[in-house]
Amino acid sequence: MDLDVTLLIQMALLVVLMNTFGPWLFTPVLHVLQQRQHRIHGLAREVAQLDKMSAADRQAYTLKLQAGRREALAAREAARTRGREEARSLVNAARNEQAAAQAEVRARLKAQEMTMGAELRAAVPALAQALSDKLAGSAPTA
Repeated sequence: MDLDVTLLIQMALLVVLMNTFGPWLFTPVLHVLQQRQHRIHGLAREVAQLDKMSAADRQAYTLKLQAGRREALAAREAARTRGREEARSLVNAARNEQAAAQAEVRARLKAQEMTMGAELRAAVPALAQALSDKLAGSAPTA
């Protein structure tokens, strides 16, 4: 191998320069790199903590959303039940009103039937006399 003396001198100078200027050049750079690594690890821990918090918030949100949906469903069912009851009440009221109107009309018709029947019974002797006179061929008497 061709090892030259200048290579050994350059290596020795590099070691001397690194030891001489190391505290001013390399230590601050290493310190900055170390701080950066600490910040990255701190941020990673913070991200993990935020992930846990967001998972907890997401779970709480989901639970609240489900509770709201159950509450809305219960309110909807209650409103449906009230609506059905009100509809039944209105139908029953209409039926009762219609039954009362029918009873009133039937009572009026019965009264008219009784009146007309009485009028016809009263007119039967006169009608019978007129019919018998007509059949007998004589002129009706008034």
